[in-house]
Amino acid sequence: TVIELPFKLVTPAHFRGDYNVAWGSVQRADGTWADVSYDYAIMNPYYRVLREETDSTGVEWYVCAAHATKAGDYFTDDGSFYNELWLKKADCTETSSVTVDTDNETRIKIVETALSTLGMPYQAGTAGPDSFDCSGYVYYVMNTAGVSVPRTSSDAMLGLGRNVSYEELKPGDILGRPGHVGVYIGDGKFVHASETATGVISDTIEMYSRVHTFTNYVNVVGD
Repeated sequence: TVIELPFKLVTPAHFRGDYNVAWGSVQRADGTWADVSYDYAIMNPYYRVLREETDSTGVEWYVCAAHATKAGDYFTDDGSFYNELWLKKADCTETSSVTVDTDNETRIKIVETALSTLGMPYQAGTAGPDSFDCSGYVYYVMNTAGVSVPRTSSDAMLGLGRNVSYEELKPGDILGRPGHVGVYIGDGKFVHASETATGVISDTIEMYSRVHTFTNYVNVVGD
């Protein structure tokens, strides 16, 4: 099923090493700009576009939603948050739709809601609509899509519904490990309120699992 989105997504597409990256730029608290070069590996699968800009040198940029101090392996040197992440157009592919391996309308709504929140802030103890912690994020996405789940801890959420195997994962399932949960959107990708430094971001299971191992995949939709 093709989901037509009311916003645009971009994906880094400059090949470097074992993965695709994009050149970025962020504005510090003092108003100066910092380049986030390819070495910093901005490589999450999706970024939500706010608008497009051309700078004074003629370089074209996608201005993406963010509330973070971190982009890839880059941290702002003054610890300040930036609310926009600029990615070079030449380094990205864009889309206004995603294809998911399901025709379940509830699952489609979960994926659309998850993607619409990319770039929102992380804040402990919150469950949207303006900020989230990890379990609050899953609670918000699921309930917005009409799936009633309790506002519980991440560990309690892993006990909801029916546990499935990695091979049985469907878009709209919950995935997680003790202390953290996110929403699977298909094709090996998921969205989560990662941490204060990043806010809500997309990730791939393959890359995330290089550091953390998921222990649970949970079907709460019931199909």
